[in-house]
This record gives sequence, C-alpha cells and structure tokens, in this order.
Amino acid sequence: MKRCLCVAVFLLGWTGLLRSEDFDGTMIWSARIELTDPEAREQLAMVEAALKSPELLAMLLDNPQVRGVLEQKLGPINPAAGATRVLPTGFTVQIKGPRALVRTEGGLVSREVLALADKNAAYALDRRAKTYQRLAGQTRRPSVKAKVTRTPDTATLLGYACHRYLVETEEGGSKARFSVWTTTAIKADNTGAFKGLQWADAGGFDFLAQVEGLPLKIEAATPEAKIALLATRITPGAPPDAVLTLPAGFKETRSSGR
Repeated sequence: MKRCLCVAVFLLGWTGLLRSEDFDGTMIWSARIELTDPEAREQLAMVEAALKSPELLAMLLDNPQVRGVLEQKLGPINPAAGATRVLPTGFTVQIKGPRALVRTEGGLVSREVLALADKNAAYALDRRAKTYQRLAGQTRRPSVKAKVTRTPDTATLLGYACHRYLVETEEGGSKARFSVWTTTAIKADNTGAFKGLQWADAGGFDFLAQVEGLPLKIEAATPEAKIALLATRITPGAPPDAVLTLPAGFKETRSSGR
C-alpha cells in the first residue's frame, strides 16, 4: 500500500519538477487511488473503520507499536481535519524554476515533498514534528524496462490540447501500464537533472523523460493499485521563495528501517 502512495507522489513530483523558463505557479490535482491487492484492501478497511470513531482512532495512534506498523505500511500519518478516508484525494504542486513543493490533500496519510533540483536533493517534510528526511541519494533499484508509445489519441484538458502516451513497464516480473496525457502548450523542458532524484520507494521511473510535454492527466495500473491523477487547476505566478526552501528550525531525521 505504501508503494502505491509513493508512486502517486512521485508522478506528481515529476510533473512539478519539469524545469521551465515559461511556467512558475501552482497546479492542483485530484487523485483517485483504488487498491487491488486483497491484503492491502483489508488493512485499508480496518483503518477507515477506525476513522469513523475519533476515540478508536486516537487509541490506535497513541499506541507506538500500532502506529509504527501502520506508518510502515502507509507512510507518515498526519490526519487532516475531518478526514474520513485513508488515501489522499488530491495534490497541490507549487513550482518555481527547478524547485517544487508537492503536498497531499485530505486523508489520514499526508505527505509533503520538497524537491530542489538545483541541489539534486528531495526532502519529506513533517511540519507537525518540525523534521525532514532526505530522499535523494538512496540505493537505486534496477532501471525499469519500459516501452513508450505516443498514441494518436487526443483530448482537451483545462483548455489545452493533449496527446496520450502509453507506457508499459516491467520490473522483476511485475508489469504496469500508464496513460500519460501531456500538452506542449505550456512549455516545459524535462531535463535529465530530475531523473537522478529517488523518491522513497518509487524510484526508477526514468521512462518519464521520454514523454514530451507537461502531463495534465495520468492513469496507472500496477499490481497493487489503480491510480488516476487529473490536473484541475493551473495558476501561473511563482510562489514565495520561502515556500521552496527547507523551513528554519527543522531537524533532520532518518527514515525507520534504514
């Protein structure tokens, strides 16, 4: 389950990390994640049942052992106010030059990733604990074998003409399919500077460098989940520099299991 979240965040991160002289601003995405693995679905149902009872949820999260098991499977748990679902319902990506901040919206599992391509580094931020974890420079998995095909399919998304790329990947016998709808109307140069970033457990998506243009819709079918990401708003205008720097006073921590 944790890996499917990482895949979703990675895809949004890559979208925000398209170095561009022509676009600085904010992209808002909706997200729909459907787990297909039976064990993961069972775990998800258990936690979502707890969300209906604030007392039960507090009891679970106050138990270090239970919380540790959940975070190992799901990722950092920071419940959004009034959350009734575990998985995120959307993402916000703020972009300025080679820097981007990707923030999940809604759900029990929240995640903020600050990517600084000019420093070849990415960080997971925990604002509640005032800590960060460095994500770049982790052990890289073998490259994914990928077949990328530009299809004749077209669509108009947010007023921009888009083409669909079909991507079929295989890694260690595990296959996945991606549909990536991109537009070249918003100029973006996906340089190799971003391929070196390792996003938690979701590294190895070098095939994205073969997709031309800015993605506005991404659909993924993996052995664990079906993921649909759709850009719902694009607002030009660079965010403040302070948004795209490590917050003052935050301390570095190491991810459990490393």
